[in-house]
Amino acid sequence: MKKYELVVMFSTSVNDVVAEKSITDKCEKLKIDIVGLDKWGVKTLAYPIKKQEKAYYLKYDLEVTEGKKVVEFEKLLKMDESLLRYLLVSAGKFAKMEKKAVKSKKIIKGKDKK
Repeated sequence: MKKYELVVMFSTSVNDVVAEKSITDKCEKLKIDIVGLDKWGVKTLAYPIKKQEKAYYLKYDLEVTEGKKVVEFEKLLKMDESLLRYLLVSAGKFAKMEKKAVKSKKIIKGKDKK
């Protein structure tokens, strides 16, 4: 299984429960496992996106068995009109690099050791 991180920004006109259900339904449809969910809440945007000044942020930790599902998942995300932006990245490579850095004691709790 390959691990991914997904950050989504929904319009504030969408209820937070509906926003979560939207992503959950897409994951269930493609049989993508949701490992974790962080609700970042409503934040002010640096610049307007689709005439919106604020957005509701969610961060998901996902596990995908097949690479084809990621492509299909991104297509579903692009079709969602209530979604302002999304970022889907592979988390496996970064998690391994962070573990190595912590083991070599170059990074301690997210800060560079000098």
